[in-house]
Amino acid sequence: HLRGRILVSTKNRGTGSSLLEFNCSGEFIGSVANTTLSDTLGSVLVILTGHSHVCFCGNTGALLITREAFGTTVWEEPLIIACHAHAIVMGAAMSYAGFDIFFTLDKEGFLGVIFVDNMELVRSFVNHPFLSDTKAAAICAVSTYLYVACDNGELLVLDISMFLNGTVSAPTNLRSRVLKIKRLFRASQGLRSLAVVSPNAFLDLHCEDDDRYAFNAARASAQDLVRFEERKFDALEGHVLLVGSGDPPKGENGGDQPGGNGSDVLVLCPQGEHIRRLATLRGHQHAVTQVAADAAGRFYFTASAGDRRLCIWDSLSFNLEARYDRVAVSGI
Repeated sequence: HLRGRILVSTKNRGTGSSLLEFNCSGEFIGSVANTTLSDTLGSVLVILTGHSHVCFCGNTGALLITREAFGTTVWEEPLIIACHAHAIVMGAAMSYAGFDIFFTLDKEGFLGVIFVDNMELVRSFVNHPFLSDTKAAAICAVSTYLYVACDNGELLVLDISMFLNGTVSAPTNLRSRVLKIKRLFRASQGLRSLAVVSPNAFLDLHCEDDDRYAFNAARASAQDLVRFEERKFDALEGHVLLVGSGDPPKGENGGDQPGGNGSDVLVLCPQGEHIRRLATLRGHQHAVTQVAADAAGRFYFTASAGDRRLCIWDSLSFNLEARYDRVAVSGI
C-alpha cells in the first residue's frame, strides 16, 4: 500500500511478472514496470515501501526499485539490482538521513543492506547468515535496531547503527551485533509474524528525524564511503512491537503461559536493555500469520490464515473491537 494506492504483483505461466497499480476501490490504474524489466525478478515475493522508493524483491535474488516522478503519478525508469544469489523471502524498510534503506533476507539466511537516494544506488552488500540453529520468520527495522522473529520462539535484536552512520560499508559478522535474545514462546510453537508501531511520525510529534535534520547530518554521496555525523538517539517514543506466535503444540496446555490455549500476539515495548510486555492479545487458535497497525497506532490488526479470521484491537485498552471470520487472509 502506497499513498492511497495498492501495488500488486502477478505471475502467469509463460510470461514475466506484472507489477500493477490499483486504487483503494479496486480500480486498475496502470503498470508500475513493463514485463521485460519485471521478468528479471522472476516471481515477486516481497514488496517493500520506503519514504519515496518502492522495492520489489524477486525469487531470482534481484531487486527492482522505482518511485513516482516528483509532482506526478508517473513511475520513473526502474533500477535493477542483482543483490542475492537466492530467492528473497522477507524484508524491511526504513528511512534515515534522506536515504531509503532496504533490508532483504533470502532463503539461505543472507541479509542484504541497500541504500538508495534519489533513484541512485549509494551502496549495497550482502552479509553472511547470522542464525545457526533456527530460521527467521519475519524482520522489521526501526531506529538503530533490526528485530528478527525466529521460528524457535526467540526474538533477536540486532544493532544496525554501524550501517546507518557509515562506519561499515561492506559485509560484516552480524552475530557480533546481537544486542539481545529474548524467548517469547516455546520452540515447538515459535514466532510467525512481526510488526513495529511508531505513531509519532504520523501524529506530527517530535521524532528522531527532526533531530537529524536539525543537526544537518552530513553525508557525501559522491564518496565511496558515506559517513554521517556521529550522534546517539534514544529509542523512538511510542515504539512498540507486535509479535505473533505460530501454531500451538498439539496436546499441550500451558495455562497462563503465552500460547497455552491458542496462538497469541504479544505487545512489547523495548526500553533500553529490556523488552517489557504490555499485553497479550488472544483471539486466534492457529498461527498468527499477519500483524499490523494503522498509521496513528490507534488500532492493531491480527490475522490467521489457519483460522481464516481477522481481529481488530484497541491499542489503548487492548480490547477486541471486531472480529471477521471466514476471511481468506494472505496479507494485511
